[in-house]
Amino acid sequence: MLSDAENYPGNSYRGEVLEYWRNNFYKGQKLKMLWFDEQDGCGWVVIVVDGIGREIRLIKG
Repeated sequence: MLSDAENYPGNSYRGEVLEYWRNNFYKGQKLKMLWFDEQDGCGWVVIVVDGIGREIRLIKG
């Protein structure tokens, strides 16, 4: 199941990653991060910018 990073508190790891990316990599664009959790503590994140899927990344945390 995918979880929207918007649903995590701003002071959580995923909330902080979302805000950091918004302010540094995608400033002025609409960024959405959708997380898929793995059982080993890693997570796949689907990055959507301005309504278009941009990339899928493996991120620890």
